[in-house]
Amino acid sequence: EAAGLVVGVIALAGIFNDCLEGLSHISALRSMRHDAELLNTKLDVEKALFLQWAERVRLVQSDCDRRLLSGSTAQTVEKILRQMRQLTDIISEYGLRPQRSDDDVASGANLISGPRMLDFTNSFERLQVGARNTDSEVMAVRQKRLSVFSKVRWVALDKEKFESLLNDISYFIAKLNELVPPIAHSYQGGVLANFRQDSLPLIPALAQEQSVVVAGKSGLEQFHTRLLNRLWFRKIAERREYIHPAHSATLKWVFTPPSPDQGWTDLSHWLRSGSGIYWISGKAGSGKSTLMKYLVDHVTTKSLLATWAAGVELVTPHFFFYYLGTREQKSLTGLTRTLLYDILSHNKSWIPELLPGMWKETLAASDDQSIDLPTHSEVISAFLALGQLPVKLCVFVDGLDEYDCDNLEVISFIQSLARSPNIKLVVSSRPEPEFIESFSGHPMLRMQEATQDDITLYVRDKLGSHRYMTALLERPDTRLRALGLMDTLCEKADGVFIWVVLASMSLERGFVNKDRIQELERRIAELPRELTDMFVHMMGRVSKGYQQQGAKYLRICFDSVQNERPGYLRLAGFALVDRNHQNHAACSLVDENMMEGLGNLCEDFAGRLNSRCGGLLEITSREEFLISEVVFFHRTVVEFLQTEGAWDLDLLQIRDASFNSHLALSSIWMYTAQLPFLTSGWCIGVALKWLSDALTMGQQPVDTVISFILTWQDVLLHAESEQVFRNITSANTTNRGKERVPVPDEIGLVIVIELGIVEIFDFYAQRHGLTEHLHRRRGRYPLVYHALYRPFV
Repeated sequence: EAAGLVVGVIALAGIFNDCLEGLSHISALRSMRHDAELLNTKLDVEKALFLQWAERVRLVQSDCDRRLLSGSTAQTVEKILRQMRQLTDIISEYGLRPQRSDDDVASGANLISGPRMLDFTNSFERLQVGARNTDSEVMAVRQKRLSVFSKVRWVALDKEKFESLLNDISYFIAKLNELVPPIAHSYQGGVLANFRQDSLPLIPALAQEQSVVVAGKSGLEQFHTRLLNRLWFRKIAERREYIHPAHSATLKWVFTPPSPDQGWTDLSHWLRSGSGIYWISGKAGSGKSTLMKYLVDHVTTKSLLATWAAGVELVTPHFFFYYLGTREQKSLTGLTRTLLYDILSHNKSWIPELLPGMWKETLAASDDQSIDLPTHSEVISAFLALGQLPVKLCVFVDGLDEYDCDNLEVISFIQSLARSPNIKLVVSSRPEPEFIESFSGHPMLRMQEATQDDITLYVRDKLGSHRYMTALLERPDTRLRALGLMDTLCEKADGVFIWVVLASMSLERGFVNKDRIQELERRIAELPRELTDMFVHMMGRVSKGYQQQGAKYLRICFDSVQNERPGYLRLAGFALVDRNHQNHAACSLVDENMMEGLGNLCEDFAGRLNSRCGGLLEITSREEFLISEVVFFHRTVVEFLQTEGAWDLDLLQIRDASFNSHLALSSIWMYTAQLPFLTSGWCIGVALKWLSDALTMGQQPVDTVISFILTWQDVLLHAESEQVFRNITSANTTNRGKERVPVPDEIGLVIVIELGIVEIFDFYAQRHGLTEHLHRRRGRYPLVYHALYRPFV
């Protein structure tokens, strides 16, 4: 029986060898130029993948995968290999012909797969020698069979047909991997992952118009970097970075076993030995995100998880959903891209095994953007494969309720990951019905039940250490009442950390105003218990003379986050617009003098935001004003402003008829385009889209829009001189004629045409005497192109 099994494996390996020989005798003619290099590389990648499968199942080793020895799997594998070999019968249908002596064949067809092919050939020969004494008759038959491919070399003539052949080969290889998937601890490193052990001399990395040759290991790292760059997005870590760190005295309890009456699952025990899902539930503003950031960053988390990993490689990827952020920050795609980026950055050798399709594209792609992101099924396959590797994953996902689609979709994904014994997850969300239904049976913690002591610590440290409160505590006649102030504040918070932060801000204003103890008591008594009422109260405490300005600031920021347009508002751009009292006609280019005083301007404006918005807006950094951004204090502020009737409140009414938040946003982005650290063309594109919204939604008078466009024409011209618009348009079309920069007077004309404003077009054409000139215009693109494709806006 054992001899029969050996013969069966040799027969299977023989068919595999025939297929490999066939693939090795195909090449593209050099006359195909760049396509020849590209096609040869793609074929080489397929051969490498084919050989990688053989290595993984140990096809030509004495201890080969037993799934190949008998049963339906072995029969199906043999059938697929025979079908691959039968491609020789229809080879001409793929645009190939026999090679002639005068054919100039492109080189490099085996640069990637060559070392593995040599290893396979040597191992196969040793297997044959060892088997000759086992069954000489079978070996005799094997020696007689010669593949057509072993006699004839073939060359490709037709790119599309050859790519069809590559697709068929890729299909068969994929089926082999599906039939005999990896098993636990069988991971061999994946295709190309062991290049550091190979003697691979060169890798052809094909660019759009040139071939770049790089050394083996450094070249592989370049491909790794390109794939990771494609997964990465600009705000991939921003949400976590912007979450305020925990107060120094808080959250230490999270690693301490709870008492029986506290009613939550011991998190430290779960991290050390648990599995599946741990759910952190909490009301809005209870501190879930702060806790998740604390867990991700804390050394104790890693130490406890290391015990669970028991010497196996440990990875802790994380993602923080953000409802007010960009599409990637609140989508399933953003979640999966971030997790894969974290995981593969930790161990790049996993890339070919986890994302084989994307890896193949990376090897052949001319630029990062031509590499397709993984599909949802490819992502699921990647995590299934990851679950079979010798690695342990603890995934942290914050804010499931901030996902922008059906909660059940993200729940399903979380549950699919948790099915792997090597993957467990810590997730957080509000206690919404879908999450309660899906996670209530798992280990969990309710934030509002666990943070009361933290709230007390925060209040005692934040307010108790204030000089004014210290004086009250030292006086015998006010000591007990001062302690009572802090106790009342903690009780009214009801486990909602955001509430107590806002309440502390209110009390600190009382300290600054030198409120007496009874006035402080009245201030606390007036604080509403509900967050939405608290926001109204905070704005109501703003001086009447400041409320109009505060309402405008809030409206600008609210409209900014309501739109799908990416990007937060830079403090510097906002401050420059506010310097002119939001008079767009007074805006100008940022010069050296303006830049020198920008730091002080930003600092002053940050103070204005705080005093006029009741603390509902804040900035992300007080150390670096130039890169700081203006954001809402918390997501719940936006939810309050989204409620019906919020903007009808008297304190949010804007009585300035000339105010238009979209024009203000356009100006903010025009100013931001002139600042360092950002791509000016991208900022101008956002600014023009806000201008378009102002015109279509704001019903602005023509003269206001004309004034706005003329005001910013210098910025547009400045950008044009730096070829900003050239970069924008080149992504949309190819210019067949000689490139010409539009004459200065035409910049505004092009903008109004793309925005579709007929009245301004008529006015502008007459103003510049362009009516007759339009027929003779020789700009880079005809005006009709701008009207149809709108590359600028």
